[in-house]
Parts: sequence; C-alpha cells; structure tokens
Amino acid sequence: MKTNKPTYEELEKRLTKAEEIIRTLQDRQADSAATGTEIPTLCVHEELYRSIVVDSPGMVCRFLPDGEIVFVNAACCEYFGKTGQELVGSDFTSLIPEQDRQTLLREIQSPTVDYPSITHEHRVIRFDGRLGWQCWTDRALFDEQNRPVLFQSFEEDITEQKQKDNELRLSEQKYRILFERAMDAIFIADVKTGILLDCHRAAVDLTGREKSELIGQSHEILHPLQEDEESFNEVFRQHLGDKHGQTFDARIIAKAGEIREVTINGNLLEIEGKPILMGVFRDVTERTRREEELRKLNADLVPSNIDEVIEDAVEINHAALKQYAVDLRCELADLPRIHRDKQRVLQILVNLITNAKQALGESEQTQKVLSIRSYRHGENALRVDEVDNRIGISKENMPRMFTHAFTTKKRGHGFGLHSSALAAREMGGSLTVDSEGLGHGATFTLELPLNQSEALADGCSNE
Repeated sequence: MKTNKPTYEELEKRLTKAEEIIRTLQDRQADSAATGTEIPTLCVHEELYRSIVVDSPGMVCRFLPDGEIVFVNAACCEYFGKTGQELVGSDFTSLIPEQDRQTLLREIQSPTVDYPSITHEHRVIRFDGRLGWQCWTDRALFDEQNRPVLFQSFEEDITEQKQKDNELRLSEQKYRILFERAMDAIFIADVKTGILLDCHRAAVDLTGREKSELIGQSHEILHPLQEDEESFNEVFRQHLGDKHGQTFDARIIAKAGEIREVTINGNLLEIEGKPILMGVFRDVTERTRREEELRKLNADLVPSNIDEVIEDAVEINHAALKQYAVDLRCELADLPRIHRDKQRVLQILVNLITNAKQALGESEQTQKVLSIRSYRHGENALRVDEVDNRIGISKENMPRMFTHAFTTKKRGHGFGLHSSALAAREMGGSLTVDSEGLGHGATFTLELPLNQSEALADGCSNE
C-alpha cells in the first residue's frame, strides 16, 4: 500500500517536536554527566532527525553556526552530485558562489528566539558547475543562553522559475522600450469599460494632455463631443471579436480643442491573463490636408492635350530658336488629355526649350538640332523627351543638374531646372536628364501620370 509523503507543514511540526525532545535529551545528558550515568543521547538524536527527513519531499540540510554541514538527506546529495560523506563535514558556503557568500551568512544569522525561521532565495553551484537558484527555509535551534547551536534548512530548487521570471522581465523591458519609442501614439484600454490603462510619449504629444490626465479616463475623452458616440462605441466593440485587429479613420480632439485626423489600428491582446485593447493612432492630419488641396486643385483643372502645350512652348521660343538657327523636330503622339495645371506644364517645357537653345547657341556644332517627342510610357504615364546635340553634360555635373542655384551657363542663375523638377514632382511626375558626356548632347525627360488618382497619391508621397 502506497503512503503519502508528509507535507511541509507536517515536517515543521515534527521538527518542533524533535526540538523539544532534543532539549530534554540535552538536560538528561547534563544530569548523566553529573551522576556518571551514560545514556545513548547521540544515537537517539541522530535517529530522531533521520526519521524526520527520510520522507522529506525536498532537500534537507543541517549545519552548525560556523557553516559545517552535519547532515544532508538523499535529495540534497542527488541535487549537488555528492555523497553524504563528501558533504558532511564540509562548509555549506562551498556550495554558494563566492560573491554571494557574505550576504547569505548575514541572512542566516538573522533568526532570533522569538523569530527562529527565515526564508530566503540565493544562488547555488550545481553538480555540473552551473549556477542554480534555491529557496531555503532555515530554522535555528538555540541553547539556554539564546545562542544558535544548529540550523535546519528545507531547500527547494527554483531555477526554472527564476529563468522564467528573468525572461518575463527582459520581455517587459523590451516591450517598454519599443512602447515608449514608438512614433505613433499608442493607447491601451480595458476591453470591458474602455477605460485607458496606459499610453506613452507620442500619445501625450498627440492629445496635448499629460499622461496623468489620460490614465483612468474613458476612451471617449479622445474624441470630439459632436461625433456619433454610439457609432464609435460600436467600432470599439467590434475590435473585441477580431483578434487580427481593425483599421479605421477617426478624429480626435486635443486638450486645446484642435481636431486631428487619425488612422486607428486596434488589436485585442492579453497581458497577464487580462484581455486589453491596444490602439495605435497615426496622425494623418497633414496628409489629409494635402490630399484635400490636391483634390480641389484637380477639380478646378481643365483637361488639356499635352501636344497642344508643347506647341505653345515652341511658339513662345520660336523667334529665339530661329535666331540661333536651331533645327526643331517634333514627333507628337495622339495622347489622352490629362488633368494637370497647364501653366505649370507649360513653364517646365518653356524652361527646357530655353536651356536647350542657349546651350546650342554656345555649341560649336554646325547643325544644331532640337528634337521633341511625346509618347505613352506604360499604361498610366506619358513622357516628353527633349533631345539636343549641345555640348553635353559631364559625369561630375550630372547629379547636380537639378540642384538649387547650380548652373553651367555664364549668365545662368540655376533656378529654372530646380523649379521645374519640383513642379513635376508636385504633379506626381518627374523630370530627369541623361547624357553620355561632353560633346554628346543631352536628353531631358518629363514624365506625368495619366491617371488622376495616381497622380494625387504620388504627389502626396513625394512631399
């Protein structure tokens, strides 16, 4: 029949009973010394403690105030990989890392007659040389002068728990670092009440409120009073049923009353067994403003034919081209109309033709040729190539051609190409240049998107 091992509390009771018996034996031993009668005190003493620890569910060790081990049970021997003979008589501090010994010795000396027990955690040297963690519950036995004469220790290995605690601590530190350094505002709320539990620096900046003004408040404090409260609360509840999170657009109100446009990504998480809702708020106020401005701008634009704009730019430069004896060759395709600021496109083309005629005027070429070609590029863009046989562009100057105030002309100011490149980019397009070097001419390419919505998105992303 299998018997149950005694509990820790039962062992404590048996230990207390043993202490009483030991004191009685000590008294009898003192009497026997006076009378010359010998009693088997040590044998009874040893058997008594063996009976207490033999069925112990954990490790048991007994040591003297100077640290000498006088008894260990089998579990303790197995843990440290030593026999009882090897451990008994040795100093228990040899099982403790040297840098921890003084602290442990101070703790062991702290029990008193009124408070004879102490529980503490410390590192130990395992049988394989690795460091482990143990929790010791020590009980001191005192003589008639209240001096400790013996320590009984129940020991439990807590290495695995310490490792888990350390991993959790590191994980929490990593989370906190990422949390605090996040560029977007992050709010953490209770899933049942919507009460804000935590936020970080970016959330404080976004709302204009101190962290103490946000924690403990309902998530509704973030949103304008005129918003549809029930509708927003319904969106909040929808997050609870979607583990992968939802993203939606909303507005928040800062402490000073300023309304900010945000995109919110909500995710249902669990921290320490408690479900929470984490909302990541990205401020899109400026992006929204730019998009609206571009929408209004495009709404006011009249669709124009790029070939007609090219012809107008050529007409503006007609007299000068004739003066420099430039042979102009145009190859224009039948392209769809585009919703662009016609005046800005015209100004870009005028700048390009003006630069070309001036460069050709300085060229020693006998035949000065300027070719302009329009064509479709892919499905959603058109291009205008302006090709000339001017003196060309050196490799050193190529990366600087669109830099503000850079020019290779004697009387140039370097503003034309720079402003043209900016204008092209603001319309969702680009202006680039290519040249094989001095003496090989140059090709400037203006690219504009045909699709209005794509131009809008590209213009925003380029800013």
